[in-house]
Amino acid sequence: ELDSDISPILSGVKESINEVREISYNLHPHLLDRLGLNKALESVINKISKASGIKIEYELDKVEKLLSAEAQIHFYRIIQEALNNMVKHARATEAKITIVKKRKRLVATVRDNGRGFDVRAVISRSNSKVGFGLANMRERVRLIGGKFSIKSKSDKGTEIKITILL
Repeated sequence: ELDSDISPILSGVKESINEVREISYNLHPHLLDRLGLNKALESVINKISKASGIKIEYELDKVEKLLSAEAQIHFYRIIQEALNNMVKHARATEAKITIVKKRKRLVATVRDNGRGFDVRAVISRSNSKVGFGLANMRERVRLIGGKFSIKSKSDKGTEIKITILL
């Protein structure tokens, strides 16, 4: 009798544990631990390029040692979000990513040749997924002491630029 009362509770607990695991996995990209920031970035770029068919060129300076462990996670997630937005919304065929150290700055640029969008309109629609993604990126950049800018023109593509003082 008692077992049948506990069964739904246990199943709920197991489900909750799995959800927490998934959230924690998503917050901390395990690729970073295994490969380091540069290889993790290359891996996500190549994976997204292969899956989407978008030709992505990239230039990556060695950036691992430039950022704290926490900042590396944020930086990785920012680039990942930029790429995901490009795949979901831009209808781009080509993209270029540069992540370079210039003097005392780390400058990352993600540029695509997609359809572009009205940045102000998207940001003001806070309930839109793109708006949320952009807000999330901007917040992560703020957390690591950087500057975030986005330029986009209809049929001229989008450019996201992140500048972090080192």
